[in-house]
Amino acid sequence: MRRRALEEAQRIKFELNRLVSLASLSVYRIGGDPDPELRERVSRRYASTVDVRLASLMQRLTQYQLELSNQARLISSGLQRDVLTSLLYSDEKAKNPGYTMDFDETAERQKLISAYRQLGVSGQDIAKKIQDHISAFTKTVKNLKELSQPNASDTPESKRVRIDLAALEAFKLTTTVVGMSLSAEEKTKTIFSQIDLFLATLKSFVPDKTFKFQAGELFVVTEGAIPLAKLSSGEKQLLILFIEALLQRQQPYIFMADEPELSLHISWQRNIISAIRSINPNAQIIVATHSPEIAGKFKDRIVDMEDILRG
Repeated sequence: MRRRALEEAQRIKFELNRLVSLASLSVYRIGGDPDPELRERVSRRYASTVDVRLASLMQRLTQYQLELSNQARLISSGLQRDVLTSLLYSDEKAKNPGYTMDFDETAERQKLISAYRQLGVSGQDIAKKIQDHISAFTKTVKNLKELSQPNASDTPESKRVRIDLAALEAFKLTTTVVGMSLSAEEKTKTIFSQIDLFLATLKSFVPDKTFKFQAGELFVVTEGAIPLAKLSSGEKQLLILFIEALLQRQQPYIFMADEPELSLHISWQRNIISAIRSINPNAQIIVATHSPEIAGKFKDRIVDMEDILRG
């Protein structure tokens, strides 16, 4: 009887997926896992069906994170290509031969260090060369300003100062590199923005632990690295809810969850729906719950199932 009910549930889910993007969560029921082979394999190691669902989602999460890393690598490769081609002559360079005279020495140094780091070049020797580069440009700008400020006591001999044109040209080139680097950095941040939001949301719920990705896999760090299987049932439940929302990639989804409050602390129940909505604001969230803490923030959207049955 149970097997028939599970098969029917899977059939209904399949039909719904043909019409809408649907994510359903019923983590305390083994039939909710879409991969029977994984379910059988993981069940040998874990007693809880929560662990089965979490293991399935972790595989998808690793794949998603690796996809983002590949996108970021393409941006890095594009930056290297653009930097190399910027060294070549172009009509745009010919139309803009001028040099900037007003700049923040400390800010420019940090921008260059960041730009070279994005290009995969860093270290003390690079930092020294960047400092020498900035110092040469600073000295040249100072000399140019002295020349442009006439003084009655000046003589042709006192006005004889060295203008290092090489420093001006080098700084002009690195300014272009910095602009390209900042653009690439913004694109990379955009790629990982959802991952960053996911990790920040987890941190807001579990401040005593740090979640981070390494080689595509999610790790938990407290006083030392701990396996996900050692997390509390409530923490696993949070992971399942947030990973499912993250994997929707901010696409329009119907997010259905059966009693998401299970194992969650009262304070977590109050904020869980809002957190899911922040990760995917384009999802329509439908939950079956007995928790007044979850329902309290959405009183105008509560549907009492008894009213439907009586109707």
